[in-house]
Amino acid sequence: MVRVKKGKGKTKGKGRAKAKRPGKKAAPKGPRPVLIITCGLTGTGKSTTMRKVTDMLDMPIEIIASDVVRKELIGLAPDEHRYEPFGKGIYSSDLTERTYTEMFARAASLLQAGWSVVLDACFIKDGQRRLARRTAQEAGASFLCIEFRVPEHIVRDRLGARLQRGAGPSDGRWEIYLGQVKAFDPIKGKTEMEHLVVDGGTGTIDAILGAIIRLSAGPH
Repeated sequence: MVRVKKGKGKTKGKGRAKAKRPGKKAAPKGPRPVLIITCGLTGTGKSTTMRKVTDMLDMPIEIIASDVVRKELIGLAPDEHRYEPFGKGIYSSDLTERTYTEMFARAASLLQAGWSVVLDACFIKDGQRRLARRTAQEAGASFLCIEFRVPEHIVRDRLGARLQRGAGPSDGRWEIYLGQVKAFDPIKGKTEMEHLVVDGGTGTIDAILGAIIRLSAGPH
């Protein structure tokens, strides 16, 4: 049974942006693997929240971040920024498709080795979410889609502060957020997937922890 760690403790290799490939190592005995995807626009707190969640879970779990994978594919360091317009440059549809394909491949390897996985990305398109769900099904894992919804004024303030700091792998900016608003496909087929909506406020982390623990208790 999965438990929440007592105390803050230190991260033991969990929540890293780049997922290691497990190779042929034996699957750890324990909970059923869960594939968790974050869904929401830039600046809604997906990465920060999921790092906190994974640090609190006493289970083998890894974060695969689209911002990092995308830059790896073209030979950029994670903290090397490319402030491109929405849908252009390294954020073109072709490179976005390659990024998600690589994320699904890494997730499949980890799930098959008994690890749970967080795919930290926006997942603004319905097709991306369906491919993630199929990846979970083919690996015999549970599936959870966490949708982050945050008021625009909070997102704008966050993105402005992030741009000033220049820290982290994300190139998200207000103009990117506005582009994503127009491109976002509302989540459909909610009866076909575990769908949790959070607002980043009080209770968000507890709600996510509860959903993951419940899904990991399912049969292998």
